Amino acid sequence: MGITGGGEAVGLVDLAPHELEGAVGDYDLRARIVGIAPGGAIHNHPHHGRPGIVRVTKGTVIEYRGETSRTLMVGDAWYENADTVHWFRNPSDTEDAEIWVVDLVPKEK
Repeated sequence: MGITGGGEAVGLVDLAPHELEGAVGDYDLRARIVGIAPGGAIHNHPHHGRPGIVRVTKGTVIEYRGETSRTLMVGDAWYENADTVHWFRNPSDTEDAEIWVVDLVPKEK
């Protein structure tokens, strides 16, 4: 009662192109909050084998994929599929940025 948006997916990532090795039990679904300090960045990295969905929860981030970039603000989301290779940064000199990340990762052995 009083719930909205419960039936709508924020995003879907097809797992087939990731060619995940082993069984579903070999992976964890991980959710985390990642803070990015003013002027901070997350280095360039691929997502083959590590699909995910990300949403900006605070501040602004600029995402770079190859030669293209886009500015994402609170509420914006992106999907990390088998073809994703990207990096991003917080362009602010004074305000923190924060992203909410849900991804599939191999279990630590």
